[in-house]
Amino acid sequence: MDEVVSNFSTNKEIVLYIKKLESHLDKVNTNFFGIDFWPVIRLQISFSLVQKNQTLNKPKKFSSKDISYSSFFYNSRVKKPRQLFVTHDNYLIEIEGQKYDRVMEKLIQDCDSPMILNLANNSIYSSHSGKPYMNITIQLFFIKALSYLTALLLRLVWSQQLSKLVQLQTRYKISSKPIVDKLSMSIRICYVWFLSKYILLFFKKHCINAVYQGMYYDNFGLASGLASDILEISNNCVQHGGQSKNNPAFGSWFFGSSRGSQFLPNNFLCWDEYSTKGISAWSKETDKHNYEIIGYSWMDIWKNKLSKNFEPISFTNKDTSIILVTLQPSVELKDSFLYDFILTSESQYNWLIRLHPQQESKEFIQVLEKQFQHQDNIYIKSSKEPLPHLLINSNFHVTFFSSSVYEAKYCNVKSIVVDNRGLDYFPDLIENGDILLANDRNHLEKILNNFS
Repeated sequence: MDEVVSNFSTNKEIVLYIKKLESHLDKVNTNFFGIDFWPVIRLQISFSLVQKNQTLNKPKKFSSKDISYSSFFYNSRVKKPRQLFVTHDNYLIEIEGQKYDRVMEKLIQDCDSPMILNLANNSIYSSHSGKPYMNITIQLFFIKALSYLTALLLRLVWSQQLSKLVQLQTRYKISSKPIVDKLSMSIRICYVWFLSKYILLFFKKHCINAVYQGMYYDNFGLASGLASDILEISNNCVQHGGQSKNNPAFGSWFFGSSRGSQFLPNNFLCWDEYSTKGISAWSKETDKHNYEIIGYSWMDIWKNKLSKNFEPISFTNKDTSIILVTLQPSVELKDSFLYDFILTSESQYNWLIRLHPQQESKEFIQVLEKQFQHQDNIYIKSSKEPLPHLLINSNFHVTFFSSSVYEAKYCNVKSIVVDNRGLDYFPDLIENGDILLANDRNHLEKILNNFS
């Protein structure tokens, strides 16, 4: 895998590679179970490349203490909700004992009887602050086991198709090895297929008429997309981050038919016009896929309701500019020029360094604290601390290419991107000056001096 992914350093390069594959793709080879599985395979290839250097923490283990075993099955005492919201701990922020979903909070509040599925522990809630009344971990385990065993058999039946897809990946001499091998493709296809059948029954049983999710492109999202398409219910992807044309999940799709894909959402609910551009370029060619600008309601909830619960952040060095740095798991801070700049800035700035949710662990925090142990102007902040609160206490926002630039924009804080991959994610925002790009430490220092 390392030999393959080393050829790609940006999402733009990945999308261009995917386009090359599609220009020679025979859809006969992507038809499994009577359905075109190319979107599933395309996303598997794309994100195998995107995740090349990510250092993710292990997911939180499900504890039997969280829920009684009897509630693994449907509880007839629970009223049948009509809308399913698929979320994750990464989206949840706890403020004074109340949990808020930074992606779908307003949609959930506007729903009379929401059913909330948290994929971090596979538990189902009627509200974020309540206790789970159902869990589907056991069901998912058996579906995974069934998928693996079936894939071992069907990869022999599908041998010719899978061989063609492997050959396609190595067509451009990037590597002699495929990015995704036959068995991995077979397992993913079988898992999404069997999972869609389970979800279809789940939707019917609980009278679900609409689905909202932040990540339509993971296994559960793709399976629920297929189930939604079969049942003809509304499947909605709610924006949770950047959606540029160079994002393989949102940009440069081509279906060759106005019917679009059974796996992709009917509606993409976006924060602003800029976030629709990558989607509108291809969705306009289909009858199924649409987009809608709904704003970023979490920021409105924060400003109007929650911000008053927080006091201003105090600093040892007063009367100096405050710079918020939002980290990302795919980039090692210590390997960047930003790290040296922070260390050598001495007392010229106060630094707030905020973890990404996937970096939230005592071990990672201890590593950062050790790296900056001799600086009293550097403050390590948990991802559990609301981003808007840190932003409104900052003069500048610095990141590699995080979508936190959107929150900064809403808070009227200037963002500086310190990685060229930012050009892939935010080309228009950089071009019109909403975001600034710093190529090295001297450029970063010049930008900060000009705006101080």
